Formats: sequence, structure tokens, C-alpha cells
Amino acid sequence: MPVEARLRWVAAVAGSAALHASAIGILGAGSVHPGSGAGPLHAVALQVRLAAPQAVLPVPAPAPEPIPELDAVAAVPAAAPGRAAPETGGGILPAPVYLPTSVLTRSPRPLAEPDFGDETEGLARSGGVVLELLVSRTGTIDAIEVVESDLPESDRRRARQAFAALRFAPGELRGTRVPARMRVEVSVEAGRGAP
Repeated sequence: MPVEARLRWVAAVAGSAALHASAIGILGAGSVHPGSGAGPLHAVALQVRLAAPQAVLPVPAPAPEPIPELDAVAAVPAAAPGRAAPETGGGILPAPVYLPTSVLTRSPRPLAEPDFGDETEGLARSGGVVLELLVSRTGTIDAIEVVESDLPESDRRRARQAFAALRFAPGELRGTRVPARMRVEVSVEAGRGAP
């Protein structure tokens, strides 16, 4: 018989003896001695059930606090629907997740002004274009989508090319560089070019 099992058996016998001794003591305290004038002895039932001691369970470590902003973040694929996604090293790695600037601790920042070229001076029409930029964790542009625009296709293309050539200081989440999704609005006034 292993030592641990032997200790449990001794503890159970000792506990049983202690309970029985206390039960006898309770019954003896209520006994009636002849000639004392006390009434008849009432029977007392005592039921004792021995149970194995409960195992001590380890206290689970508290779960780390979730980042509340990230619970609502949807993954953005590296390429828009209908376009080929960039290679990810043999198809083993998933496409990066581009976080919106609203959840970042530091948004991507262009390292220079976009160059729209001299052709913007001759625009005959005012308007604007909203671009969505997918900025990698190294600060390069992975993809650009035109979200909305009231400019002709040639002007939208010019705006895309100007931002595609830019380098950015990457976005950060708690000090770590992360891929980011950001929107940029470009306004054009006829005869003045892009700001």
C-alpha cells in the first residue's frame, strides 16, 4: 500500500473515532441517572458521512485584458476583390490585416508631400477624390482604392499615382509597427491644382 493511501486510511479512521467519541459524549450528557427525577431519555440519531478531502485546484491566472478597439476591427484583404493578392511566401502565410487608424496609437504619416505633377495646373474642373491606402508595416503602399470621386478617371489615376509613390512612417499599435488602413481626401480647385 503506497504511503499516500496509508495516510488517507489513518486520517479516515482517526476522523471516524473522533466523531464517534463526540457522539457518545453528546448522548452521555443527556443521560438520565436513576433517582434524579428527570424524564425518559430521548433517542438522538447522528449520521456522519466521511468524504475524501477535495483536491486543491490551481488558481487560474487572470486572462489578459482584451484590446476593446480590436474586437470590432474587420480584416481587410491585401487586394481588392477581383485582383490578385500579393505573394505571401508560397501561400503559407495569411494576408496581412490592415488596422484602421481609429484603433492605432500612432497613424501612418507621409514622409513627404505627394507630387501631383505640373499637369494639375490645367484642370478645368473642381472636385475631389477619397482614397483608401493600405500601408504596410514598413511604410510602403500595398494597395490604393478610390472610395469616391467626382473627378474624371485621368485625375483619379493621377491622385493614385501621387500617393503610390509616397513613403510613410508606419502606423503603430502600442509601440509595434502594424499594417494600417487609412483614408485620404484630395480636393482640387479648377486652375489651382491639388493642395
